[in-house]
Amino acid sequence: MPATRRELTTLGESIEPAEPIAQSVQDRVRLLVASRARDPDDCQVLLEALGLAGESDPLAVPGEG
Repeated sequence: MPATRRELTTLGESIEPAEPIAQSVQDRVRLLVASRARDPDDCQVLLEALGLAGESDPLAVPGEG
């Protein structure tokens, strides 16, 4: 499987950074992940994988608090 790893590395080097995602979209994604996660640890892992961890409480309702 070394060829696959090389291809992924090459792909990662050739992709341009994406534009920032709107805060409202990030909030909706956090709520969706929180609603589908098995437990708080699972939620945290999923948010980290999406690059959304630590920015706000995933269980908080957007616009409140």
